[in-house]
Amino acid sequence: MWGLVVGVVSYFPAAWYGHRFLEDQGMEAGFTRKLSVFLFASVVSTALGYGVSLITTSPAHRREEAGLQHQALQILGSAARCAQDPTLPQCAQNRAEAQELLGKILGGDSTKSR
Repeated sequence: MWGLVVGVVSYFPAAWYGHRFLEDQGMEAGFTRKLSVFLFASVVSTALGYGVSLITTSPAHRREEAGLQHQALQILGSAARCAQDPTLPQCAQNRAEAQELLGKILGGDSTKSR
């Protein structure tokens, strides 16, 4: 959560300083300068947000997130196979696992939304 806050808040000072720097360097106002400032501010705010998130997140929580991400990727791969051939017997089990994983990721019971 802190990473998101720091990322959003740091975007505006980074954009302001980037704009001033390019103006002092003599870059003409226009699309190129605006795009350069946007990219610079986006990279800086993303890096700061990621760094703060990395520092404030416990190792156990990172391992849990990595496990959930791995499960989600496996289910997406299975879903792609089921999209090609929905008659596979594994498809029904994949739907149940996907609903269970969705509940874990969202922190609640995914069957309530139906």
